[in-house]
Amino acid sequence: MDALTGNRLWGTRLSPNRAIPITAGPALGVDQFGLETLFVVGRTASNRCTLFAINADTGNIRWQLPLQNISRCNPTVDRNGRIYLGDDRGLLYGITPDGNLIWRLNLGAPI
Repeated sequence: MDALTGNRLWGTRLSPNRAIPITAGPALGVDQFGLETLFVVGRTASNRCTLFAINADTGNIRWQLPLQNISRCNPTVDRNGRIYLGDDRGLLYGITPDGNLIWRLNLGAPI
């Protein structure tokens, strides 16, 4: 959406075959190339979600990372572009700006 006019700039579908509900608020950050990226979590199965990275200028999906469980957490992006995300089973994920899992830590309770 254009911040000045409110006009829609682009729209995207997370899957060409079906609607994928967004389970948490988006986060804005940069990818490995320094391009603005919108990070959203979508429920892709009854028992799991996927983190999607979307080009903020075009709406094209850059990458997606399937998670082990359901997540209702907003992604958090640090100044280096790393993404942090929790899930309903207590896993906290650390993810690179290009969508690779760095680590997964079990905190023992839903996040």
